[in-house]
Amino acid sequence: MFIHPTYNNQPPKFRIGVALGILGDYPSREQPWSLTEAMFKLKEAGFDCIETWCSPDGFESLEVIAQAARHEGLALGGIFRTESVEEIRQCLSNMKQVGGDYLSLHLAKLNDSNIYPIDAAAIIEQMYDEARTAGIPLFLETHRDTALQDIYQTIRLLEKLNRLYLNLDLSHYVLAGECNSANRTQWRRDMAPILARAGTFHGRISNGNQIQIGLGDHEEEWTNYFIEMWSEAMFQWIQIARPGDVCNFICELIGPPYALSVMRNGREEEIYDRWQQTLLLKQSAEKAWKQAVSRMK
Repeated sequence: MFIHPTYNNQPPKFRIGVALGILGDYPSREQPWSLTEAMFKLKEAGFDCIETWCSPDGFESLEVIAQAARHEGLALGGIFRTESVEEIRQCLSNMKQVGGDYLSLHLAKLNDSNIYPIDAAAIIEQMYDEARTAGIPLFLETHRDTALQDIYQTIRLLEKLNRLYLNLDLSHYVLAGECNSANRTQWRRDMAPILARAGTFHGRISNGNQIQIGLGDHEEEWTNYFIEMWSEAMFQWIQIARPGDVCNFICELIGPPYALSVMRNGREEEIYDRWQQTLLLKQSAEKAWKQAVSRMK
């Protein structure tokens, strides 16, 4: 079963990275970090990889980012949104040329309408054929306004497609499914087939009301819940991983309107410092992985 490429004969490993786009306006829109500075900061903070937008016609900008990542010893993954097999083929080619090692996809709805699993399955199969040919792992992201926008539709696709592995972003399902303290136990049971097919992760924590909450003692309940869910999915991954496989956890804390914000002096400002929150999220991911590994002993 094609999950990830086998890079070497080393044991499966865990990488934590950051979605590069979240730093495009940090620490401010007026004076964001340069690409070189962002890469240095990520490496200095102990991150292993970055994930960046990978469009079919964006090879030149992708190559610049890849070179900056290599300079700091950071691995590279890509992300794109499309329903086109031809565009996926070109994205995979671009990633391979610059040394990227996976591609995450927002599978857009066909013809801007609600897409049903029976319609999406054939397209997904073709995309996985392209990924196998390119030797680049492909993951479909669990995300609102895509073919995998809800739990039950995604489960139907998983039942139909053995090759389908997910970029698991739990925050979209918690929010769209209105998960709350009263139904969390049942919700987790419903999520079992999805947790078992996670191949990589997008990290963000929702409380069922906001898509992205602040991390800290005041949100410990929801942070712990997400750590439990991530850890279960990671445990499932460890059991099927092959030598050389890599599990990526990509911190993706986005600015407003995802981030909670307030208006101060006519200016929208985030309540929490995005970089400091990213470092806290990294700690949560490390805790989830440690818990998953401990279950194997």
